[in-house]
Amino acid sequence: MSEFKKSEGCLVEKQSTAIATEKLDAVLNYLNDNRELAYHYGYGLPKRYSKPKEVVLTSQEVLNVLDKLDRDKMVRVKIMGIGNGNSNSAEHYTISLDGEVLLQDGGYTQKLIDERNKKNKIAQDLRISQRNEVFVKWTSLVAAIGAIGILIFEIYKYFLCSY
Repeated sequence: MSEFKKSEGCLVEKQSTAIATEKLDAVLNYLNDNRELAYHYGYGLPKRYSKPKEVVLTSQEVLNVLDKLDRDKMVRVKIMGIGNGNSNSAEHYTISLDGEVLLQDGGYTQKLIDERNKKNKIAQDLRISQRNEVFVKWTSLVAAIGAIGILIFEIYKYFLCSY
């Protein structure tokens, strides 16, 4: 399967169908498994990843993922020259301790699932709290009506028995 498609006379890379968190997890796992400095200069980092699931990324997606990982402090970036005295430089990426901890917790995908579960739990707790509030209000109303009924009955009984 080619990673490229023909579009109006030029080759254009196919966009990945993987969700963003899967892309992040794939590159982070690669950096974790390859502890030596991985680099991206042109096509230095692979575009096909198999862990945690099969993901194929375009060059732009790899750069976007590395940028996101850098902003989240999941990787360390070191600018280094390449070649013999060549003034060109490339960004070398390696996983940081924060990245390792995130992977141990299940990666970005698990983090997203955990956040969604937390939001759902908060929403569920809010619904339960609101339902309990309504129950308490109705119970208080019924108790008040019952108390008024008993008061009326006792007043009626007092006047009926006193004559």
